[in-house]
Amino acid sequence: MAARTLVNLRDAYSELVGEDHVIHPCDVSDPAQARELIDRTIRELGRVDVLVNAAGVAPVKPIESTTPEITRAVLALNTEAPANLIHFAWPTLLLQRDGVIVNISSMATFNPFNGFFAYAASKAALNMLSFVTNAEGSPHEVHCYVICPGAVETPMLRSIVSPAALPTAQTLSPDDVANVVMQCVRRERTADAGRPILLPSPTQPAN
Repeated sequence: MAARTLVNLRDAYSELVGEDHVIHPCDVSDPAQARELIDRTIRELGRVDVLVNAAGVAPVKPIESTTPEITRAVLALNTEAPANLIHFAWPTLLLQRDGVIVNISSMATFNPFNGFFAYAASKAALNMLSFVTNAEGSPHEVHCYVICPGAVETPMLRSIVSPAALPTAQTLSPDDVANVVMQCVRRERTADAGRPILLPSPTQPAN
């Protein structure tokens, strides 16, 4: 399990059941740290069964305020980090001839808020990255899924929009997304591998 801060990792770790869990503070937008995360997983656990790419950043900026630095940072975390982690794990996944990759994208790739100039583009690229990953991996029993949730009740969402503007009743819970992730991990959605799995918010149309 990896996250940017040790505090967040310890909180999540306290809720895990069973043994053989490894926590690893890591900024996955740094390729060197991402490589060490995969290398340590293989050293200590011997294999990579599941890779879930859930880190993300979503600044709300109109085009005139979206500087090259902002665009670069959004792409680095939302698109390049998953690509790098998949690349570093790929030799092991192919050798195993078994593995599941789940990328967390967004309904913003179909219906973005105003100000999601960089964010929606970065997640749309993640959708295509997932399609290609699944196409190359499927012959080796390595499957890649991409889940596109609507608004999810998280601190990141609330840094963007207030409960008054978007009530909790109109958002997904993190468990809603986690349940779909587990369906993918259990290979219950193999027919959906490689293509966006739409998970709209309660009041949001799927298309």
